[in-house]
Amino acid sequence: MAEVTPSVIDHSNWMDPPHNRWALQHLDLLVPTAVVSRGSTEISPLPEQPQDLSLVSYQRRDQSIESLPAMLDNAFADAFLVLHHGKLVYEQYFNDQQPTTRHCLFSCSKSLAGLVVTMLADEGQLNLAAPVKDYLPELSQSAFAAATLQSLLNMTVALRSREPEQVADLNESEVYQHMVAANYLPCHAGYKGPASLALFLSGLLQDGDHDDRFSYETANTEVLSWVAETVTGKPMSELISERLWQPLGMESDGLVLAGRDSQQSWGGGFAASARDLARLGQMVLEGGEANEGQIVPAHIIKALFVGGDQQVFSRGEEGGSNGVMRGWSYINQWWATHNGHGAIAAIGMHGQWLYLDPTAQMVVVMMSSYPDPRADYLEADVPLCFQAIAEQLQESPVMRQSI
Repeated sequence: MAEVTPSVIDHSNWMDPPHNRWALQHLDLLVPTAVVSRGSTEISPLPEQPQDLSLVSYQRRDQSIESLPAMLDNAFADAFLVLHHGKLVYEQYFNDQQPTTRHCLFSCSKSLAGLVVTMLADEGQLNLAAPVKDYLPELSQSAFAAATLQSLLNMTVALRSREPEQVADLNESEVYQHMVAANYLPCHAGYKGPASLALFLSGLLQDGDHDDRFSYETANTEVLSWVAETVTGKPMSELISERLWQPLGMESDGLVLAGRDSQQSWGGGFAASARDLARLGQMVLEGGEANEGQIVPAHIIKALFVGGDQQVFSRGEEGGSNGVMRGWSYINQWWATHNGHGAIAAIGMHGQWLYLDPTAQMVVVMMSSYPDPRADYLEADVPLCFQAIAEQLQESPVMRQSI
C-alpha cells in the first residue's frame, strides 16, 4: 500500500481509503470535535496476564482456515485487545497506533448513547413508550413524530433513506444529506440540502409502518441524543462523561464530532482509545459494575444479553435470508448475536468492534481502517475469529486455574 501523506487528507476525503488509515486516528485534526472529559478520577487499572493467541485460527464461511494474525492483516486492523476475566491477555497495535491513540469508533458510538438513554428512562426522566413529538415538537412533521423512543432504540422506525446511487440528484439522498448535516463531509458547491442535523432530522419522511421490521438508520441515534440533551439540559458529551467516562476511570478524554450547529453526532462520531473502550466493555460484561460501584443498573445490562425481537430483525436487510447477521437481533443500540456463547457487540463501519462474550468472560476490542465501510467479511467472518479466541481462552490453563 502506498504511504499515506497527511498533507493531502482533509474534511472531504478523510473517510476514503487509503486516507482513512491515518485519519481515523486523528479525528480532531480534520473535523470539529467536542471533548468527553475523563475528569480527575483515578485511572482504573487493567491488570495484565499475557497469553499467546497468535496461533488461534478459525474456519471462515467459505470453509477456508484463517489465523488471527491473518485476520488482523486482512481487516486492516489498527488495534486489537483482549480481556479475559478482566485481565489484559493480548494487545497488538498496527499502523502507528498507540495505547493512548483515540480512534474513530463510528457506530460503536450508538451503544454508549443507548446506555445513557436507557439510564435516563430508568430514572423516570424519559418514557420509552412515548412518541418523539412529546419531547421534540420540532420533529412533529417528520417521520419520527409518532415513533416511540423504544422504536428508535431498537431501529424499527420506518424512514425513507436513499443512498447516493439511488437518486439522480445527490442533493436528494438522505444518506448524503446526513453526512453533510452532521459535518462528516463539507458542503459541496452545489449542495442544496439541510446544513444542520436539526434541519435534516426534521425533514425525514416515513416509509412504511413503524415497528414492522429492523431498519438500521443512524438518524435514530441522532434523535435519541437530541431528546436526552433536551430533557437534561446537558450535551451528550457531558452526559457520557458524568455517567460513564468518569465513573469508569478512563485513561484519556474521548472526542465526538460536532456538527455545524454544534449538535454532536452520537450516531457515529465518537473516538476513544482501545483500552478505554475495553474498560467500558468489561463494565457491561460484569452486569454494569465497575470500581466497586454500580455504574449502569443491572437490569439494563441484562436486557442487552437477552437480546431483541429476532422475528422483527429477520425482516430487515441484515437479518434476512441473505443477510450476514441471520439469527441476530438488535436492542437498545446494541447487537445481540444469539450465538452459543450469548455474545453481544457494539459495531462500527470500517471494522470497529466491541465484542462481549459472557460465557468465556471475554472482551474483544478491534479498531480498523478497512477500505470499505461495510463488508460481509467484517460482519460475518470476523465474529467467527472472536468465537475461536473465546474457545481457546476457555481451554487455557490460566482459565482453569482462575475458576
